[in-house]
Amino acid sequence: MGASGFTALGAAVQRPSLTILTNRSLLPLTDRPDLSVDGVGVQTASPYGDVVADPAHADVPVKRLRAPHGEQPGQAEPFLPPARGEKRLREVLALPDGVPNVVCVNLERPAVLPEIAARAAALVAGHGASDTALPDVAFGRARAEGRLPFELRYPTVPVEASPPDVPNGAEATLFPCGHGLEI
Repeated sequence: MGASGFTALGAAVQRPSLTILTNRSLLPLTDRPDLSVDGVGVQTASPYGDVVADPAHADVPVKRLRAPHGEQPGQAEPFLPPARGEKRLREVLALPDGVPNVVCVNLERPAVLPEIAARAAALVAGHGASDTALPDVAFGRARAEGRLPFELRYPTVPVEASPPDVPNGAEATLFPCGHGLEI
């Protein structure tokens, strides 16, 4: 463990680093909803709501995911496919209609997220923040001030079609560089 002052400072800067990508009138959460959590500890979530095991019985399922990615054969660098077959992605897409969910994707790198963005009532980008940062932001106890440091593309916009000497050069993006909502 680090020095307590540095640990507290690290925790404090994680909350504003979160980036709200979409919010379909869900955030900030209020009252004490029934929450199902995946990627957020039950002990972390229980001060905010009553934790239930089944996302179908939750008022708000909350999921933290890693950015979907895969390895392209013959390439040293990872590519970022739609990842439709990933179990975690299927779980997000399988939530019942009418159940508003919060999805936080840890963006270690750019990712292709149109399916998740379309399905999540609130989509949040994290950049390595702890699981305690997300509920604080989701319930309005902390303010997310993050902005995307790169663009997030649709899967049909290939990297090869962008100019090689222009960062963030795609003509059509799901979320442009610098995107971030305030709640």
